[in-house]
Amino acid sequence: MIVMNSLIDLFFAFDIILNFFTSYFNSATGDEELEPKMIANNYLKGSFSIDFLSICPFDLILEDVIDDKTVLKAFSILKIFRILRL
Repeated sequence: MIVMNSLIDLFFAFDIILNFFTSYFNSATGDEELEPKMIANNYLKGSFSIDFLSICPFDLILEDVIDDKTVLKAFSILKIFRILRL
C-alpha cells in the first residue's frame, strides 16, 4: 500500500510541475496564453493549493508529532484532497 501511495504522489507531483508549463485560454481576450509568468500566476491563483495539499503526506508528518492513533486516524480525512483532484 505504501508503494502505491508513493506512486500516486509521484504522479500528482509530476502533474503539478506540468501545470506550470501548460498554456490556458485567457477569458478576457479569448487568446491562448503562452507566457510562462502568466501561466504560473494563473495556476497559482487557481487549483495549485488543492493540488499541493493532495500530495502533502499529512499522515507521515503528524505521525512524528501526535502519538495517539485515534487522532491520527481523524487526520487521515485530509487525504480527501486526492479525491478533489480527480
